[in-house]
Amino acid sequence: MKSQNGVTVMFQPEGRKAVVNCGISLLEAARKAGVTITTRCGGKAGCLMCKVKIANEEATALRPPGDIERRKLG
Repeated sequence: MKSQNGVTVMFQPEGRKAVVNCGISLLEAARKAGVTITTRCGGKAGCLMCKVKIANEEATALRPPGDIERRKLG
């Protein structure tokens, strides 16, 4: 959800929210919201532990996946 102050990201099932600026990764947004997403590679698309599901109606607020992300996600 876009707002004047950035984009509001909600993490389920915790229901925690964070307002972040455009260009922030979902992993960074999760950390800001106090949500732990386990990762070994630090969010570099190496281990896929931080893979998340995005509600279709909210996908318009995201940039398209990069080449590495597309290859990893299949």
